[in-house]
Amino acid sequence: PQIYGALEVEATKALQFIQEARARGHHVTPTHLVGRAVSRALEAVPELNVRIVGLQAVSRPSIDVFFITAVEGQSDLSGIKVGAVDRLSAVQV
Repeated sequence: PQIYGALEVEATKALQFIQEARARGHHVTPTHLVGRAVSRALEAVPELNVRIVGLQAVSRPSIDVFFITAVEGQSDLSGIKVGAVDRLSAVQV
């Protein structure tokens, strides 16, 4: 199952964080911040970190985030799973 949504947020502080991280030589994008936020949410509410099997919600053994991306001139969708995101390091600015 996938969760889709749209949300508008005030991003001034996030963009400032990205700018400061880049000034220190880190490659950080808004997508990185969203992935980190999703991983924190799944860590805080493990009941959301499940897969549906039949009528049951089965807990996942790790916190993974899948990013859907547009490829080939934006005419096709693909994606990448980043595994164990809760164990990855984060930039400290």
